[in-house]
Amino acid sequence: VTIVGPSGAGKSTLAAVLMGFLGYEGSVRLNGVELAEASGDGIRERIGMLSQRSHVFGTTIAENVMLGRQGVTDAEIWRALAAAQLDESVRHMPGGLDAEVGPLGMTLSGGESQRLALARILLDPPPLLILDEPTEHLDAATAQAIEGTIRRGTSDSTRLTITHRLRGIGAVDRVVVLRDGCIEADGPCRELESAKGWFAGQLRLERDESEMASLIASLPVGVAVSRMHTSGTAAFRQG
Repeated sequence: VTIVGPSGAGKSTLAAVLMGFLGYEGSVRLNGVELAEASGDGIRERIGMLSQRSHVFGTTIAENVMLGRQGVTDAEIWRALAAAQLDESVRHMPGGLDAEVGPLGMTLSGGESQRLALARILLDPPPLLILDEPTEHLDAATAQAIEGTIRRGTSDSTRLTITHRLRGIGAVDRVVVLRDGCIEADGPCRELESAKGWFAGQLRLERDESEMASLIASLPVGVAVSRMHTSGTAAFRQG
């Protein structure tokens, strides 16, 4: 399931409610149980979340992966790191699993920080995984690699993806469109694509931008392209 909508639509607020971080009015049920009646620990045993701001603690690699879980072996940690494609980087760190990552993971790159947070989830994948734009601030190649790792490593989990970008949206089973805190549309991607509304308009916009980027990339050296925002057309001139 993928939840989409413009910034400020309430997507991240919904994720916070599902994780038990925020209260709510009305009814939210998890496997038939009212969320407000479940304990915080009980919720987080069943639901995991990876966001664009997943926290990395100022401690060791191993302790970041275990996150307080007892009885975890080094072999299990290495398997989680391998699943997140971070094991080779860790093997080259002084101390390996005992390497200190510094405050907020300052010794790690953005991609390594996200992979470390992902390894924490892959150590014991939850039944429900919330993905709140976890690759938003990463370069395209790193983002694509991490998205593939998530799909492979959580194949037995239900994934709830939250995003305002529609790249690759056609592969999901169900799309829910949020606007101003309300559900504007809900259904298969093809059904929403052919209907009027934010989803269809945003999908066309992103496709136009992708086509423009491809066109610019295909131009020979020496040709400059400028987008004319007032008319929505592109002007070309020889450099």
